[in-house]
Amino acid sequence: MESNHEVKIGDWVNCYYAGYWKIVDLKHNITDNEFSDVLAIVKKGFTPNMKFNVSLKYCDICWCKKISEDELRKIEEYFYENPETKRKFDTYDGPLYGITKGWIVDLDDEEVGIYNEKLRSLPKYFSLHKFNRFVEEIGLRKHMLQSSKMAKYMLTIVTYPWLADENNHTPLYFLEKGIYAKPETK
Repeated sequence: MESNHEVKIGDWVNCYYAGYWKIVDLKHNITDNEFSDVLAIVKKGFTPNMKFNVSLKYCDICWCKKISEDELRKIEEYFYENPETKRKFDTYDGPLYGITKGWIVDLDDEEVGIYNEKLRSLPKYFSLHKFNRFVEEIGLRKHMLQSSKMAKYMLTIVTYPWLADENNHTPLYFLEKGIYAKPETK
């Protein structure tokens, strides 16, 4: 995807998030374009204090501003002096957290495998409408709750602002993990 903005893939930028980030991809923002219609996938390399710290996020490209030549030189020198760290940065590929919908799932341990097997028949990407119809058909809907202290499992589906049906611009989701054990809370 091309952008009509002053930054491009490969540029080091400051953006909505603190620190120094490299633009690794650009995506068309299909579902919500409050600021612009381009999202930058950015890989963090450093904190504001130039401590190495890698992660992956996305933000509207309007928040991305190229860093100064002095800052870029510091990054290049750091990576030149620390080739193993540069390799870690270059090969890092996620996770990139999306927009998640989730439910507490009240099932017995034996039922989890049965329903996970059924969930595997969902297509790679699906609309929320298709998902709701599917979980109703397989009998899972009655086990999906908004909250429960007793339930031991969760189910989540995920989307990104660039992942949408081209015809009607509704978000398309994917199954993150299937039904999985609810994280422990303190």
